Amino acid sequence: MSSTAPQLKNTILRAGAGAGKTTRLTELFLDYAAYFKTMHGKLPRIVVTTFTRKATQELKERLSAEALKRKSDELFHYANSRSQVQISTIHGVLSLFLSRYGSAIGLTPDYKIMSDSEIRRGARKIMRKHILENPNLQELLEEYEFSVIESALLQYFSERIVFPQLHFISAEEQEIETRKVIKDIGGRLKRVCLEIDQETDNEKWKEYVASLWSFNWDAQDLGQFFGMLQGMWDGITKPQYRKASPPFSGSLNDELEELRDRIDKLLEASRYRPDYWMKHQKNCEQFETLARLFCQDLMQQKLESGLLSMSDLETLSYKIIKESPESAENFSQEWDFWMVDEYQDTSPIQVEILRSLIGSKLHFVVGDPQQSIYLFRGARSEVFQEKVNEISLQEGDVQEKLVNYRSTPEVLEFFNHYFTRLDKKQFASMTPHPEKEKKGPADPVVQVLVTETTAEDEVSKEYLGTVSRIQELLNEGVSPEQICVLSRTHKVLSDIAKVAQDYGVPLQLHSGSGFYERREVLDALSILKFLVNPHDNANFVALLRSPWLAMTDTEIMDLCHSFKHSFWREALKTLEGRSAQHPISILKTLLDTSEEKGLSFTLKSALIDLGLFDYSARIDSTGRREANLWKVVSLLSEEERRPGFNFLDFLDSSLDSLSTDEGGEDSDATPVIEPKRVNFMTVHASKGLQFEHVILPGMGKDPRASFAPVISFHEKTGQWTLKVRDEDTQMLAGSILADQIMEELRRREGDEFHRVLYVALTRAKSGVTLQWDEKKIGKKSWAALCPLNIEEGFHEETDFSYVVRRENPHPVKMADQELEHKELRAPWSVNHKEEKRKYISVTELVAPEAVSGSEYVQTVAQLAPGLARAQQGTMAHRLFESLKFTSYEDLLKISDEDLKAPLTFLAETEQLPLLKIIENGFVEWGFALMEQNALMQGQIDLWGIVDDTVWLVDYKTGSQRYSETAFKQLEAYAWALYRMKYLDRVKSVKLAVVYPMDEIVKIKEIPQLTELNTRMKSQIAEYIKQPDNKRP
Repeated sequence: MSSTAPQLKNTILRAGAGAGKTTRLTELFLDYAAYFKTMHGKLPRIVVTTFTRKATQELKERLSAEALKRKSDELFHYANSRSQVQISTIHGVLSLFLSRYGSAIGLTPDYKIMSDSEIRRGARKIMRKHILENPNLQELLEEYEFSVIESALLQYFSERIVFPQLHFISAEEQEIETRKVIKDIGGRLKRVCLEIDQETDNEKWKEYVASLWSFNWDAQDLGQFFGMLQGMWDGITKPQYRKASPPFSGSLNDELEELRDRIDKLLEASRYRPDYWMKHQKNCEQFETLARLFCQDLMQQKLESGLLSMSDLETLSYKIIKESPESAENFSQEWDFWMVDEYQDTSPIQVEILRSLIGSKLHFVVGDPQQSIYLFRGARSEVFQEKVNEISLQEGDVQEKLVNYRSTPEVLEFFNHYFTRLDKKQFASMTPHPEKEKKGPADPVVQVLVTETTAEDEVSKEYLGTVSRIQELLNEGVSPEQICVLSRTHKVLSDIAKVAQDYGVPLQLHSGSGFYERREVLDALSILKFLVNPHDNANFVALLRSPWLAMTDTEIMDLCHSFKHSFWREALKTLEGRSAQHPISILKTLLDTSEEKGLSFTLKSALIDLGLFDYSARIDSTGRREANLWKVVSLLSEEERRPGFNFLDFLDSSLDSLSTDEGGEDSDATPVIEPKRVNFMTVHASKGLQFEHVILPGMGKDPRASFAPVISFHEKTGQWTLKVRDEDTQMLAGSILADQIMEELRRREGDEFHRVLYVALTRAKSGVTLQWDEKKIGKKSWAALCPLNIEEGFHEETDFSYVVRRENPHPVKMADQELEHKELRAPWSVNHKEEKRKYISVTELVAPEAVSGSEYVQTVAQLAPGLARAQQGTMAHRLFESLKFTSYEDLLKISDEDLKAPLTFLAETEQLPLLKIIENGFVEWGFALMEQNALMQGQIDLWGIVDDTVWLVDYKTGSQRYSETAFKQLEAYAWALYRMKYLDRVKSVKLAVVYPMDEIVKIKEIPQLTELNTRMKSQIAEYIKQPDNKRP
């Protein structure tokens, strides 16, 4: 057992960059599980939420590895038990919650996550309906574009769930806020004028501030006030403020300039005028009428159809928690311990949801407010400190882990020096790992490279400097994959990458989005689209013209001459006499194969046969293209197993990359073998990674400021406002509330801008290069705020040193390995017969008739009850598996009413000793067995040995007419156990097919294992001998 103490009270851990956060999570998870087992005689049910699917997968792998390291089979199986452990993003947890308790608000259990485009399509119909039925609402279309209203309505829908008493800022409230602005400006201006008058001897300045001070800012009549203010403002001239010989302090001048800007806005902006307030009132009243009708219909549509957006996972969960708090309490009681990773990246609504779902259960929260960089997703860095305060009041444990295991002591001291001077309120110093050798400041660990681009330069000197710096590091012996160029935007990376490629730098440009826009992915989906619908003429022509089939345009014209017909049907008429290698023959073979083997198998075969895998490997030695193709195959295979899966839906939603686990589906796949190439990635994509050296160009760029949307909501009160079209400029202008909301957002963005820099630099282990162009330094940029001495030369601090270079280094052409001489993997084998012999499908082996021959297709109406039952069956199956780790009594308390009866039946039936089998045996037990040079894989729902009898159990929630097939499958599993020597000491083997929903158990006994062994060997031999076109 690890030295980490088991979790005994609520804890929050602040873990800095490189502090070993994932290691701590892994150890605590397993330590707590072992501790809980010791104390309660059973393993706990644990929820772990992570921020991305990538983090989820990494944690699962780390847990499995640590369990194996501890030589604990029990912990290994436990950590991989889906019924006992929930490891996912918060959206994965909310998906589970909705599937179990969505009925509290009338949500169908077989809901589905839809793409944004599909959600908008449905919303558009509802909006159009109400605008047509209410002619007075059509005035909104004169003020706003249709798509703008549509977006505003969808946002209103989500906000109204969180704030049921949603209300817009009225004309009266806007007048009150305007008077507050006037009073604030007037009060501050009088103070500044008095202070300037006291400091300066300059008569012009004294006269100027006296005029400002004497103006009456008591705005009783606003119309009269604005007229007087305009007259005063036009009648005075500000004297020149000379910085060389300042008449008063610079801070007072800065404050005066700020107030002058505010007075200009006060006079120019329509938001401070009564005409604006009245028009705003009218627009908001009309919009609110439409929004209420829209929200009512959209909610009904979502609940009845089950077609949800990603954001609905949060808003509908919030709705359940508020309207049916007992649902959250019941869900909380299903778990013993919660672990929340990356807490600093949660949004306020997620915080509220987690608080309700966790309830009174023990929880462990970890994060680092210094690394909160997802403001655009709703994250708020202050939630971490709020959680610290909450746990402190509960007398919980507040911990810090600020020892950095990643960076060298010198690099870490540079981070401490830089960030505590940049923003001491946000950043805390970290401590180097005590076992790391301290080398002192003799060798610089940081380079600041300041270039200067002129108007005559065709290529940015800064970009050339980045490439040159990469080459310097490569020449110093740094491995390419240990160099990372980071930027806030993908465009900057793309621009630098083009320059780097011109000079032969081996690089990998990572992308966090656009997966479904990749050429290789589009080609793969084009093949799949043909297999699903060969009569799609446009897709058929594109496929024929692709390099994989390469028909000439002349030949295509002979087949595709009229849009009145299916081109494929016309092509089939010409099939006779064509060779097997002709494109039409190839496509016909693929269609035939798809009918026999399924679409996933056929797509994979097509990608191999047509050479997409091989070509991708040849033209892209990074492995990215080939990995993307495998990702398509993997996604299709995964989605195919979901209840109610539809291939057309998969193709329609591909561009939107849907998953209830947010993060990662629309990003490039990761190659299996890490390429020896320099990494180019955004700062957000680099989070959680580390490299020997980080290069950060573009430090002279200002942060990108957000702009107010048409509809704005105050996140604490729910008060909202619409932009209104200015009569003079015809531009949409925001209200005073919108201005306040944006002011707060930009303050947050400024703070986050510093945190993005922190995340970027702390990826580095041993070196950092900072870069900017001398001619392009924004006032709010990282370069402008840099706390270093940027004079050229060597600079030594107490524990580190850095070098400032003011030059324009130029890269050199690197020798690029010719394509034909590059080391490539061997081409994929296209011998399908040999390929198929490597695997044994248990389903095909025991029930070939179940996977071929049936032409019956259910209608949508017939499918609906089956899908609902399948969803209920999935939930029941998961509940039954939980009996391994949770007592029957505890499960009975938290199970749904419709599952209590089957659960009671399982626990109390005398036909088989189910609870003893579960206690002594294994649930969801996977295996792999080599037989006759083929691999058989499977997963047994439940098996165990009780009183010298081995029981194999299969839970079924479907029709009993397939029970014989289930018994055959259990026989195959029993034979696998026999072959693996698990049944050497048992006296009897019993198979049980259990229908808990119907309270029926069917049992068979295997009389002779030797006879079963002989029969299975013969059956497998016959299966392997079958040619492809005969195999099911």
